[in-house]
Amino acid sequence: MVPMLRSTARAWLAAAAVVLLAAAAAPRAQERDMFRVRTAAEQGDPDAQYQLALALDIGRGLARDDVAAVRWYRRAAQQGHAGAQNNLGHLLQKGEGAPEDDVEAARWFRAAAEQGSPAGQNNWGLVLIRGEGVAQDDAEAMRWFRQAAAQGDPQGQYNLATMYANGMGVEQDLVRAYMWLALSTREVTADASRIWAGHRQLVFERLTTEEWFAAEDMAAACLASGFQDCGEPP
Repeated sequence: MVPMLRSTARAWLAAAAVVLLAAAAAPRAQERDMFRVRTAAEQGDPDAQYQLALALDIGRGLARDDVAAVRWYRRAAQQGHAGAQNNLGHLLQKGEGAPEDDVEAARWFRAAAEQGSPAGQNNWGLVLIRGEGVAQDDAEAMRWFRQAAAQGDPQGQYNLATMYANGMGVEQDLVRAYMWLALSTREVTADASRIWAGHRQLVFERLTTEEWFAAEDMAAACLASGFQDCGEPP
């Protein structure tokens, strides 16, 4: 029995050694990856600049450094990288890594929006609603939320529903508000789904049975068309 126990112990120790080696190798692999990303970023690659900025922004693989993140996002943004433009706008809006600047933040959100980024379209729409760094314009915000919603973006669909529910930039339409709220809750986090479902319930309580059936039919047709035939203006 003793030799068998020793044999088992050796096997366990060997397995543990493999696990430890793998754990030790992971940081080294990450370091190599970040070295390659930084090298490409320094050579002017906008995708690498964005990846490096993101790592610095969220502290993934590198110590978090908002100032450096802004610097690298800006380099990628100036080369037309939509993700970098949107994220740079977000940091400038919050005053993280650089002085707060609503005007420049809005400019980068718009640049990302014009390139078709749903995140940029949503953020550009939000600053238009709030009048942060730009003239307040609900109707223009509505146009950009429509573009994000047509790409299947849940946040854009939720924002569009909110505009319809409150009659902001458009005539109030609770049927369309319910339709977009129903669509927006398909692919979001559990927390967002609970909050948005609560808002949908509030709109539902203001609908007649006929209006609810109409909204459900419209949502089904919109989804089946890939969000291209949803009764929205171009």
